[in-house]
Amino acid sequence: MRIERYGNTRYWAVYASDDALICITVYRKGAAEVVRRLQQALEVTQQWQDTSGPTKPLGWNVVPCDLF
Repeated sequence: MRIERYGNTRYWAVYASDDALICITVYRKGAAEVVRRLQQALEVTQQWQDTSGPTKPLGWNVVPCDLF
């Protein structure tokens, strides 16, 4: 993935390795955060596939809820 200016605008674009546009953000920090989160999700997915399940907690806060 890479971050570049989106044309001649003030916006930032995140592109996949195959040059597909993933998203456009106002700030470069926002684009960097999108890349960070996508890479983190990819790592978790790869860990899941490599071991038939996650090797460590995913970091989600799951709160039990009794709706019924």
